[in-house]
Amino acid sequence: QLLDDDSSPRQEHCRSCGSLSHFLPLANTQQHTSNTIEVPGPQPKETSFEHRLAAAISNMAANAEAAQGARVAPEAALKDGASVVLQHALFSTLCHRITVEVQDNGSMCFLNTQTGRGHVRILGTGEVDFKGGCGRWAQFVPHFRDGAVLLQSVGNMGKQNVAGSNDWFLGGNASGIVCGTCGPDASGCWHVYEDVGPKAILRSVTGLDSVPFVEDARLTPEQKAHFVQHGFVHVPGVVPAEAVANARRVINHQLGQPNPWETNDDGKQVLAGKWQQSPEILALLYHSPAYTLAQRLVGRGKLSRPHQGQIALRAPMLPSAAAPTLPGTQWHMDGFGKGKHSPFTLLLGITLSDCLQDFSGNFVVFPGTHSSLREAVQQQVASGSPLFSQEGSGGKPDLGRGVQVHARAGDIVMAHQKLAHRGGPNHSSDIRYQVYFRLAHINHAELAVPALQDIWIEYEGLRED
Repeated sequence: QLLDDDSSPRQEHCRSCGSLSHFLPLANTQQHTSNTIEVPGPQPKETSFEHRLAAAISNMAANAEAAQGARVAPEAALKDGASVVLQHALFSTLCHRITVEVQDNGSMCFLNTQTGRGHVRILGTGEVDFKGGCGRWAQFVPHFRDGAVLLQSVGNMGKQNVAGSNDWFLGGNASGIVCGTCGPDASGCWHVYEDVGPKAILRSVTGLDSVPFVEDARLTPEQKAHFVQHGFVHVPGVVPAEAVANARRVINHQLGQPNPWETNDDGKQVLAGKWQQSPEILALLYHSPAYTLAQRLVGRGKLSRPHQGQIALRAPMLPSAAAPTLPGTQWHMDGFGKGKHSPFTLLLGITLSDCLQDFSGNFVVFPGTHSSLREAVQQQVASGSPLFSQEGSGGKPDLGRGVQVHARAGDIVMAHQKLAHRGGPNHSSDIRYQVYFRLAHINHAELAVPALQDIWIEYEGLRED
């Protein structure tokens, strides 16, 4: 969030709904982009990501004319990974740079392209900000109408808002304030324009618009065969030591803050500060051969680009803790708990600390279950049951002990989305550091259901040389 000279957030209240105007009109944003963004970071202020980003924005003369290209049809423009400008249909000063992230259920999340951090969300109070993850508060159902789009909040559907209606559309008013309780009328309509600014900004600061394909990074036939048979493959020495060190540095910096944790939209404790979207975390995937190796499974040019990773830390158990066990019924598959049986295609884990002995917080896999549990998965999907995402719940098949992956810092593990897995207990003396990326085929929304029958339909890379 951009700060004024007195370092207090610039906020305005909507008189009708009380929501905070965290969305600054683009003209006003220009007045503040030359200031350093005072976000605590491990780097000196003059070289921090936030400072470089603010300088890049300032240098591009960030105003509506510079940011907006031609107006485009929303149906064609709002695709996964697209960077666009939303301009309110009635109040042209309300312009917001967003990056579209299409969810498996067809809804959309909108990343703040200007900072590369935080998603638009409408809270239950009607307040609107850019602090969302990708949970239901930050998900929107698009309704296309006469060359414009209305964005309806998923998290608030069916609820009564502060105005006494059931309308929860992202909209604005003549005061230049965005609120989340507009109706499905002109106050909630947005036009979509090409965005010629943010792509250049992010490219200059993070390099994410030019991820190289590393021709020499290949999987051996044996590694591909292991993935097909067992549902996972461990590839050593993929991520450079410097990238691993930088990622651990920002994590450790946040751990040293007075309040290092926060609760996300799903009610889980996560590292505060949006570090999962930081360049240091994204560099693990995009500035190493890891992203290329994932394409060797899914297909060259067939992967969408996630905008964040999951920082997964496992603290040591106390010496007095009971002897560790791995019950064969304590495992999970991602997504079932949210009604998304196939939210992505491939899980890619990057080890940031050596995990060379059992019960060191290892990534635990149950080999072959991506195939052997296929009929059970189909039954769970048909019934709408969340059971397979509930690691501690009974009633699941006993899969035996599982394999604890021994990996060094810089190693990666790639696992099929339907492979049963879990995190192992940590009885070592050190924190286990891991980052996970959930990667999807670019046509995942269309292939998710067919993939329940053909578990390899999204893995085009296995059929390539």
